Amino acid sequence: MKIGELKLFTTVVELGSFTAAANALKLPRANVSRRINDLEKSLNINLFFRTTRSLSVTKSGEQYYNELLKTLSALEGL
Repeated sequence: MKIGELKLFTTVVELGSFTAAANALKLPRANVSRRINDLEKSLNINLFFRTTRSLSVTKSGEQYYNELLKTLSALEGL
């Protein structure tokens, strides 16, 4: 798992959509979606609830997000 994938996940959570995260990171939306799917498979958990019109973070996703913020903050402080 790379730091870029973790930052991608936090960006999706903070902006609330794959499209907004893709625009902010200047990436294709399909790339963001695929990378999040890959992350979910590698962790063996669902991070988001998806419908055709909305995206929301699961309880597991919230826990993972909170832990990532701590980890990323510690890494950036090095």
